[in-house]
Amino acid sequence: MHPHSGESTPPMFGDYEAQRHWMELTLHLPPQQWYTNGTHNNLQYWGLDYPPLTAYQSWLCGAAISLLEPEAVALDASHGAAALIDSMHSCPDKTLGVSKQRLINTSLLVVLQVTKATRPSYI
Repeated sequence: MHPHSGESTPPMFGDYEAQRHWMELTLHLPPQQWYTNGTHNNLQYWGLDYPPLTAYQSWLCGAAISLLEPEAVALDASHGAAALIDSMHSCPDKTLGVSKQRLINTSLLVVLQVTKATRPSYI
């Protein structure tokens, strides 16, 4: 598989780390703090820059991954976890799996909404 943007490049570690970090933020911080700089949310380190619907999707995925591997989304302690997983060639990147599931879920939501919007009202 081809490398992703910023893969294994400290201190940001690339796109998978951004996705993982957004799950961490939305899981542990109240929504009022998702877009503001603070003790646990350094906007220079992959600050959340997507609209709230996407942020809630990060929260949902973060909740799912925290059941399987809580250390992958531990507040503050997990920075760079996606890079750590990348470097352990014997261990698949679970964050990548969640990111793929997120893409599938979003696609399904779009298809359902388009289907609902284009369905004749007499059905």
